[in-house]
Amino acid sequence: MAYSGKFVRQDGIYGGIHIHDGSTAQEIDTGTTYEKITLFTDNSYAENVTPDVANDKITITIPGRYRVAGQMSFSSGTANVVWWGAAFWNGVEQDQVHFKRKTSTSNDVGSASLNGFVDVTSVPTDVDFRVRHDNGAGINFTLEYGNINVEYVGET
Repeated sequence: MAYSGKFVRQDGIYGGIHIHDGSTAQEIDTGTTYEKITLFTDNSYAENVTPDVANDKITITIPGRYRVAGQMSFSSGTANVVWWGAAFWNGVEQDQVHFKRKTSTSNDVGSASLNGFVDVTSVPTDVDFRVRHDNGAGINFTLEYGNINVEYVGET
């Protein structure tokens, strides 16, 4: 591969938030609108971004292209529910970073992952994780283990 002449940043720009052994449920009111997950408990390792577990978000302060990755092990308070999860940047759903998972029984523990790229052209930018479901009533969502991470991969 030939050199493109573009500068590639060598210092680390990454960070995340996570939860370990969670047992608290969050009610997701209806399935029509994504709701921000507020169950994360710890900041992960970080360099040049600001993990903010108190507000369940990560703040990006350097423009560029970022990989967003996450893994969630969660249970549903209701049987036969389809869940959608997505990363949001400044409150806007990112179409490349999603998952879809059906939980078959009440308290079924499912696992899902999401992974994709976003182009951050304006900073500061906040990333958070949100879910919705296919049921008309409120359903409990319990995030038992999970993380959401960002990593700088190149210039915008």
